[in-house]
Amino acid sequence: MYYYTTFWICIAESKRIFTLFVHFIVYLRKKALHLLGTSFYSFTKRTTFMMNPQRHTSLLVQAVYVILTGLQLIFVPNMLLGMFGFDATSEIWIKALGVVVLPLSAVYYAISKQGNREVVFSTIISRGFVGIGFVLLVLSGQAQTSLILFAGIDIATAVWTWLELKKRA
Repeated sequence: MYYYTTFWICIAESKRIFTLFVHFIVYLRKKALHLLGTSFYSFTKRTTFMMNPQRHTSLLVQAVYVILTGLQLIFVPNMLLGMFGFDATSEIWIKALGVVVLPLSAVYYAISKQGNREVVFSTIISRGFVGIGFVLLVLSGQAQTSLILFAGIDIATAVWTWLELKKRA
């Protein structure tokens, strides 16, 4: 009986945490879109427009960067790690990371061609999160300083995309 009750308490707590997380993400989205000068409720309309070449260049660059990084992580991970001063490894996890990263290039490419303003803006948030996460790992001493180079690429392309969106606003 105890395990059964504990199981349902864990499920209820997980639902509550997930709901709080979703509300937090919605709040961040409202604030970010407000700063960008876009109505939060405009994303509910079914309007998707083709982006002009000037507007999606940063996402295409990000897609190429992700393709190259993913392929290197899968096929020659120690070369990539060595270029940034990390120790060589024989662990499978670095290759598994490459398998996870590589499909993101298709997502970036599709968003650059078909994504509306809000979807493009979500890539800015995610790339900023990755960049800040890398910097925090270095500052906490859990990673080598060379990881900041990866953070710089993600943050730079995120800022580039944001500037492209700002120009169109």
